[in-house]
Amino acid sequence: MKTLQLLSIVLVSGILISCEKEELFVTPDENGIEETATNGKGFLFPSGPLDFTLQANSSNMGGFANHEIALFKGNLWLVGGHNDHTPPYTSSSQVWASRNGKDWKLITEGLFPERHNHSLIVYKDQLWLIGGIDSSGEILSDIWNSTDGVRWNRVTSLNPLVDIGQNNSVVFNERIFVFRGNGREKEEVWSSSDGSNWRLETEAAFPVRNHYKTVVFNGFIYVYGGWLRDGGLTNEVWTSPDGRYWYQKPPATDIFAPRINHSATVYDGYVWIIGGESWDASGKRTFYGDIWYSENMKYWTRYEGKPPFYKGLHSHIGLSYKNELWVFGGYRPDGSLADVATGKIWSIDQ
Repeated sequence: MKTLQLLSIVLVSGILISCEKEELFVTPDENGIEETATNGKGFLFPSGPLDFTLQANSSNMGGFANHEIALFKGNLWLVGGHNDHTPPYTSSSQVWASRNGKDWKLITEGLFPERHNHSLIVYKDQLWLIGGIDSSGEILSDIWNSTDGVRWNRVTSLNPLVDIGQNNSVVFNERIFVFRGNGREKEEVWSSSDGSNWRLETEAAFPVRNHYKTVVFNGFIYVYGGWLRDGGLTNEVWTSPDGRYWYQKPPATDIFAPRINHSATVYDGYVWIIGGESWDASGKRTFYGDIWYSENMKYWTRYEGKPPFYKGLHSHIGLSYKNELWVFGGYRPDGSLADVATGKIWSIDQ
């Protein structure tokens, strides 16, 4: 390989989500759209040594977004979210699997409530499905695990770890860590060694937010961006060596704009931030298709080329897979800045 992972269905009043099928990517007019962001602002398209490969234009799921994916026992497993098999504005309880990242098979559905904004992790040789939000907007509190992706067991929690929609979960120091905000006054962090008995690590990790992303990188937990409790968006980076003590990591260079529903992925010694969305005071949306990366969270670099999803992409998944950075599904904007689920799966190689 060459050198160098509570937004409700309505983010802002009046935003309508389209469920059209994804169209083929067409190279824009050289004198037109490529010089402008989707929201009409000037947009710099950085150029650099990344290769993009379209691995799949449309899988059996059709367009899909707001899902979670984990690599488990040699297969990719995708759980929940929205896809072309579900009615508009509703989430899924489907479990899909793929041996190559391109061809997907429906394994099961209906074994647990449908959901989006959940977590899917691998811990102690099991898949773990944690919380989320159902199609009616109810915040879920359930935890499920599976040894094979086919049979799922609901885990009984012995502690009051409830209302864990919009959660982020990671495996760190041989424990599951769950971040619980959901509009509360304080951001709680809980951990467990068995998924049943939970320990409160802190009740005030950082300012409460939703739709941020969390990764484990070089012995620390990192949190990126999000939608703050006061309604504003942020591009803050917070970090912790143990899940209990947190501090902000201010950048020394330009950093990605405040956003939500982006992806954060550890790949090839860097953390990669891809895409996302934001809006202004009037509710006008901006879709981001940019790529940023950092090896120390202090100095950030923006990819100096034009990604194939430069028009914007959010609610997708970024995953280090087959020694490449893969981007699965997500929402792209249509001409009216409504969401259209894409079935495209891209790989990025350096």
